[in-house]
Amino acid sequence: MDEPFPSSLAAFAAAVASADKRGLPEAQVMRLREVLDLYRAPCPFVAGDLVTPRQGSSIADAGLPHIVLEVVPRMAPVMVAVSETSSLQGARFDMRVAAITRTGSVGPWWQESYRYERWPLSADGEA
Repeated sequence: MDEPFPSSLAAFAAAVASADKRGLPEAQVMRLREVLDLYRAPCPFVAGDLVTPRQGSSIADAGLPHIVLEVVPRMAPVMVAVSETSSLQGARFDMRVAAITRTGSVGPWWQESYRYERWPLSADGEA
């Protein structure tokens, strides 16, 4: 045998820990509070705005352009039926966006506006 099992397990655990991008707990708390502020705010976009998924959100294609097709009034968010195990369970979609997919077609999706920011962004991240 090349390595004993505990050493391999330790190497695996170290690799997993080094891939963890959450940061220190204090930094996580600050980021989560920022998300809460964004979530509580009304949708800052209007139909026709160019937006992109926020860096660090779980939405793919951050940095690529999307266009806001429709904004739903704050008191009437769209609720979409999804599996109970889906991360979209309970999501309050307040805007519909469209983007060019990897296949080149245009796809529309209901989204939560707090997960988006204006596009294009400058080099310092400002809209």
